[in-house]
Parts: sequence; structure tokens; C-alpha cells
Amino acid sequence: MLSYDNTAYGIWVPQSPRELLDESSTIFVGNITSVNVLQFEKGITYTTEENGTEKNVVKNYTLSLDEYKVDVEEFLKNTQLTNKMTVRQPATSLSPGMLGGLDEFHVGDRVLFYVKSLDGNNTYSPESFIIPKSCATKDVLTQKRLEARGESFTIQNGIRIDNNFTANKPIQFIDNEDVNTLSGKSLDILVHITKNTGSSPEIVFNKEIYSQAKPCEWIASTEWEFTPQEGEYRMDVTITEDNKTYSQYVAKFSAKSDVVTPDHMSPLKQFKSGIAANNVECRQDLQLVTKAEDNSPACVKTDTAFHLSTLGWGYLQDPFITKMDLLDSNITGGKISEFQYSPQSANIIIKIQATSNGDLTITIPKVVTDLNPYYAFKTYEVVADGKEINVDKIDTAKGPSFTIPFTNGTNEIEIMGVEIGGMTSK
Repeated sequence: MLSYDNTAYGIWVPQSPRELLDESSTIFVGNITSVNVLQFEKGITYTTEENGTEKNVVKNYTLSLDEYKVDVEEFLKNTQLTNKMTVRQPATSLSPGMLGGLDEFHVGDRVLFYVKSLDGNNTYSPESFIIPKSCATKDVLTQKRLEARGESFTIQNGIRIDNNFTANKPIQFIDNEDVNTLSGKSLDILVHITKNTGSSPEIVFNKEIYSQAKPCEWIASTEWEFTPQEGEYRMDVTITEDNKTYSQYVAKFSAKSDVVTPDHMSPLKQFKSGIAANNVECRQDLQLVTKAEDNSPACVKTDTAFHLSTLGWGYLQDPFITKMDLLDSNITGGKISEFQYSPQSANIIIKIQATSNGDLTITIPKVVTDLNPYYAFKTYEVVADGKEINVDKIDTAKGPSFTIPFTNGTNEIEIMGVEIGGMTSK
């Protein structure tokens, strides 16, 4: 913390929507009716050295903050008895002596205010934002925001992968940019991929892609596809707005052949060569199981892996990651990319790519829910991106079937069976 005349001002650290919701004394949407500039004469004292002698120096400055009068349209947390609120612009500091206000609003702006404490000053959070009149307040408030500026990931064969891909199969790259406005914004994405040839890099992909965040949405999503040959690659992505750089990043990845050779792919030979059983690599269409008898590895089909586990023949990896080939599922507003199961805690995680609000209906086979005898799915909890939600469940002959609503931008849905005896599986 930095101290100025016994008044503390903090460096602004962005907060997540969940943190803002929990820590704000009140949250409301309203229209600014007037702006009053408040000025405070302040002084900062610091120590300097001159001719080997330390001395205190006092530097005076004027702190100017805007104070807004607001006609409240709707309280979203902790409703007050009045529909007239007065709030003050926050003061932030990046370094000593560099103190000022942040986020200026104007008369007529419709703003969602997060107010941390109702102390007479009613200072609002820098995360407060303007909402266009066409945007539904609660939809905007619950939308997922990116934790860092720019978020990208890649998918191959329906599975999210970091940087090691299979050659001669298409890779789907997805870039998400938080545009920090709800008024809509257009971006240009320039993607440049080169292959390492040992001398000078070979340009193998060069494309400019138009991206747009629609009004009332925070995130602009862009997709492109590239099919690599075997080798090492570098991808440069530059995002511009009106020919000015908005953000940029570099990603390196490799592609290897998926040709099956006995020397490379045999799980037993890998194991005998010194590779730990849980690090053995299987073909993409097979799953790794560790034999209960001698802890040696085996690569089998997904449904076989589940059945061998229920019989006690072997153990699944934790987490067990597979495609959705075993599950009866239907989704609106997005698509499913991956299914994860934790044999130890009985947690089920379903990775999705949500493009709008929607619903996921999914039946978890009994061969999955029966793997851990200490957990039951008669009682369960469901969370979407960490937020608990209410869902409908129907018991079917195949297994428990869930209908789960989600919002635009949702990435992960988790179903948690409850431990027999009353303790949750968290």
C-alpha cells in the first residue's frame, strides 16, 4: 500500500465477476444525471540523498476525482431505500506521486456500478462498466470474462491439446479476446505460421481473419484450421483494431506421425525400456490401463477400459480423459470437446465450447458411475465454470441423465457424486 497524508490508496488489481459480486456492498445499474469534480490538495513525503545526507522532501499535488449523481434503474445486490445514489471515482496509483482517477463516465451514461462500501464516499470499483441500453443487465453481469487479455487454445480430433499434435490431421485453433466493451468491436487477426526447416523458416500458413464481438458481448472469438506435416512450427498471431496493435502472441508446437510401429507403440516395450506405466503412450484411439496384477501397462478401447476397471482387472488413469463416444448426449448453443472422469473422487468434467446460452443433456453410463463404490449419483452437485447450478436428473436404464443449462462462454461443466455417508466429493 502507498500512504499519502495518512490516506491509503492501492494499486488496482483486476477482480473476477465472482469476487466483485462477493465483495461489493451493493451493485446497481443507473443513469448518470450530473458530474461534479472534487479536488483535494495532497502532499507526499519521501526521502532523498544529497551530498551523502538524507533529507525529507514534501511534494504537493492536486487529486481530482469525479463524483456522479445516478438515477438507479435496478439494484442487483443489497437494494437501498433510495433510487438516487451518489458515487465517487476511485483513486489508483501505479507509482508514488502518480495518483489519479480511473474510468471517467459522462452524463447520460448507463453504468453498472460495483460499490465496495457504503461509507458516504461510495467509491466504486474500476471494474464498473457502461451498459448500452439494448443490453439485458443480468445477462451481461453473468457472462464469462477472460482472466487475462487474450486466451487461445487448440483442438484436434475433438480433444483440447497444448502443443503436441498428430501430423496430417487438421488442427482447429481458437482465439478469444476480451474487447472490454459491450458496444461491439471489430478486430483483424493476422495468423502467420512457419515451419522449422533447419535453415530459414518456411512460411506454411498466412491468413488475415475478421473477428467481431457482437453488441452486449464481451468476447470476440476467432477460429482457423491448419493441417501440419511432421515437424516443428511457430505461429505468430497479431490482433489489430483500426490498424493499431491490440494484442499479439507467439505459440510453438510440433506435429508427429501417428504411424504405429511395434518398437514405439508397444506399451510393454515402453514399460521395459524404463518408462513408468502411467507415462506410457497409447495410440489415439486407445486408452491406458494399469494392470492390477503387476502394475504393467495395457492399451485398450475406451469401453473395454471401463469394463476392465469394474472387474478389478486394472486401474484407469486419474483423470481419465476420452472423447464422447460412450455417452448419449445432445447440446444446444455450443459443442462438446472432451469428457474427463476421476476414478478416485468420482468427479465428471465435460469440456464444452459455448457460443450462446444453451442446454446440455447427457447420460452417464452405469459402467462409469459404478466404478467407485464409495460415491453415489442419486445425490449430486453440478457446477458450470465453478458456479453451482440447479439441474434436472432422470434415472434411466443406461444411467443417470442430466439436463444442464449453461451461459455463453461456458468452458467446463462438472458433475460431482456425493460420498456415501454424507460427505461431498469435492
